[in-house]
Amino acid sequence: MTMDQLKPGQSAYILSIGGSGALRHHLLDMGLTPKTEVTLQKIAPMG
Repeated sequence: MTMDQLKPGQSAYILSIGGSGALRHHLLDMGLTPKTEVTLQKIAPMG
């Protein structure tokens, strides 16, 4: 499952981080690291 498949209120653990270069570095800097639990709070108005 990828993060875009989560529904509001669902939680999941990050297994791996995709992307490369600056994008990957930015995601890791935001705290999206493997073995971290994330919970989708809501979906942005424009999706």
